[in-house]
Amino acid sequence: MAKTFRSVFKTTSVINWFPGHMNMAKNSMKAQLGNIDVIIEVRDARIPFTSANPLLDGIGNHKPRLVVLNKSDLANSNMKARVEARFDHENIDSMFTSVIKGKHIQKILQWCTAAGKSQFQSTAGTVVMIVGIPNVGKSSMINAFRSLSSSLKVSKGKKKAVVGATPGVTVRTDMFKVNESPAIYVMDTPGVMLPNIPTPEVGLKLALTGAIKDDIVGVELLADYMLFILNRMNSKTYVKALGLPEATDDIEEVFEAVARQSGGVGKPEEIQRILAASYLLKEFRRGAFGTFTLDPV
Repeated sequence: MAKTFRSVFKTTSVINWFPGHMNMAKNSMKAQLGNIDVIIEVRDARIPFTSANPLLDGIGNHKPRLVVLNKSDLANSNMKARVEARFDHENIDSMFTSVIKGKHIQKILQWCTAAGKSQFQSTAGTVVMIVGIPNVGKSSMINAFRSLSSSLKVSKGKKKAVVGATPGVTVRTDMFKVNESPAIYVMDTPGVMLPNIPTPEVGLKLALTGAIKDDIVGVELLADYMLFILNRMNSKTYVKALGLPEATDDIEEVFEAVARQSGGVGKPEEIQRILAASYLLKEFRRGAFGTFTLDPV
């Protein structure tokens, strides 16, 4: 008899995370839009629509915009054409990247030059604002821009953007020159989360992909949601990866199976659960259980 798995994930409340510095960043970005020529919005390719920056809803819509779908190596490649078609239908330029460097940065620079409409472009240059929710790869893009600067004078002594797995690291807004000819200036901005997350599922998808801090939701709940998602997508890769006898809908069973790998053996039960959940999330986020596009397309 075939096992039956949950068709609905039950959670009690809407998830919200909008620290004070994000509100300040939002207001700063609004104030600076008049000085911007083009906008690059970095999103997570695993959640190409859920990771949309809410500030662009009605703000900056008159500016040319490129949506860079980062971490595409972790997304379902079979969904790429359908995602691109949806952006085309909405008249939004889009580009998939996995590691933002080399040819990807050159293509982005070319897009910036072509899309920039500054009347002073030949002298002052094109000003680019990079926006996105936390932990989608904005800082990696900024660092790639710096490394490709055509002027040693531009890059020398410049501090790299901080890159980390923890969302909400960048708290300042900086602008710097990244290309000499044509002149292109990039404005970095802190990652800004949705001020109001509409549904628990949206919050869980954002948290599962690392845009919301784990402790806001709880690692055990997130690990259970991960298991629910894997089973709902009929992906059984986790079974072999974790050494399970078969697919399961019981997160406790999975926690027990990874006690040794997660370093929980011999520790109090509650610590074991937290270590196991954290281990599972880390493995999911690095693609150990497969590649997934979590948004319906």
